[in-house]
Amino acid sequence: MNLYLRLLWIWLHAQLKPPIRVGDTIEMRLQVWPNDIDVIGHMNNGRYMTIIDLALIEYFTRSGILKVLVRKGWRPMLGGSMISFRRGLKPFRRYTLRFALLCWDERCKRSDVAPNEVHRKWSARTRRDSASSYRL
Repeated sequence: MNLYLRLLWIWLHAQLKPPIRVGDTIEMRLQVWPNDIDVIGHMNNGRYMTIIDLALIEYFTRSGILKVLVRKGWRPMLGGSMISFRRGLKPFRRYTLRFALLCWDERCKRSDVAPNEVHRKWSARTRRDSASSYRL
């Protein structure tokens, strides 16, 4: 991830927001910045995954999972992902990302939706023992 200032901003703000339970959905209001776009003039395909990482940080912070991960020295590992795009996000476009951890087992699914239209859906698969496989 190369968005360290956004990462810090998201993490600090997540600590000020009310706690959530695993399974709840969070909403993040975001904007496409010039460093998010590619030569075609829309958000870079790889940037979507990075933005989802930011949502994961807020989710783990607000749910308390991050404290457990740090205390045990665990690091979540992505086993695979699939993403589909409906249309691109242009520079300075505001959008809402909705993120939910739908399950935590052999399959872990997450999705994010923009207001009134789905820009992309993402699902990821993790292994049950992945948390203990990698150390911080």
